[in-house]
Amino acid sequence: MKGKRKRYKRWMSSLMTALLLISTFLPSGLIGKAHAEQADHVVISQIFGGGGNTGAPYNKDFIELYNPTDLPVDL
Repeated sequence: MKGKRKRYKRWMSSLMTALLLISTFLPSGLIGKAHAEQADHVVISQIFGGGGNTGAPYNKDFIELYNPTDLPVDL
């Protein structure tokens, strides 16, 4: 009886390991790439809000705007 239980545990452990590996790597391969449309307005390119803290290497907060159009835009 102990031999059957050991085989069952080993088989179950292998099965769970395989399922864990499949569930870890399979979804990342199925996710499609995001395609950004060309915007016709100003978009936020970057945001940094961690500045101003004591000992922070960068002490200024900022928001970077990007104009993907060829025309000037009033803010």
